[in-house]
Amino acid sequence: MATPGTLALIFLVWSSASQPGSPPNYSRSVLTPPEPGESTEFLDPNAPMHDFYDAKARLEGGNEVSGEVGPLAGRAAFATLPAKTLAECRAYLKSHYRFYEEAAESAGHVIQDARCMVIPPGKHLSPYFPGGYGLDGKPQDPFGLVDIPAAPKQEGPACAQITRPDWPQEAATSGVEGHADTECQVYQGDDGYRHNRNCKVVSKHDEMFSNLYAEAALDFESERCWKGDPAPTSDGQPHLEHHNFTFND
Repeated sequence: MATPGTLALIFLVWSSASQPGSPPNYSRSVLTPPEPGESTEFLDPNAPMHDFYDAKARLEGGNEVSGEVGPLAGRAAFATLPAKTLAECRAYLKSHYRFYEEAAESAGHVIQDARCMVIPPGKHLSPYFPGGYGLDGKPQDPFGLVDIPAAPKQEGPACAQITRPDWPQEAATSGVEGHADTECQVYQGDDGYRHNRNCKVVSKHDEMFSNLYAEAALDFESERCWKGDPAPTSDGQPHLEHHNFTFND
């Protein structure tokens, strides 16, 4: 049975000091089970010195890049862990620790700590600065947990969250400027929000990709909803919207 939460094998690795008298430089390497459909294997199981090179690849793949500060939550695993339960993780660590130790030593590093742990739902690993000290100069706990912030409550239906056209990235050429004008009839929906219908593009201009920009503006007007202006008119007259776009370096 898979372990509830996020299973993780965490290595705390000491790197040689860059200068005499400098404090040890600690880094954190994190391994978690593979995502659905992702292989647990890094190397051909029959490759020479498989266990050593496999450990080396996982240890390096799990390392948090210098300068990166981020929690282990909502992101792909740093490196795959061939285990699904805490017991399996501990058995794997016990049987393969010497290979990880040799892999670290081959790079001039030393494993100071290694442990399997379960990150409960709603938690993630606390951000960790390579070096082991936070911005306040205090030592960090590489195994510390913090709460995942609650997602902001969405106000209104999904269409109310659409606030700008999704300009096509393939057309995001530096320095391009232009506009796309749309014309739509406004009506009051049963959800209490105002919507567009019978939309059409009445004017478009740019140096290139005008059709792509016009389609993006039309999709935006057809999908969004709002409260306030523009309001429906008694005679059903369409409302004109002017959309400027500029892409710069």
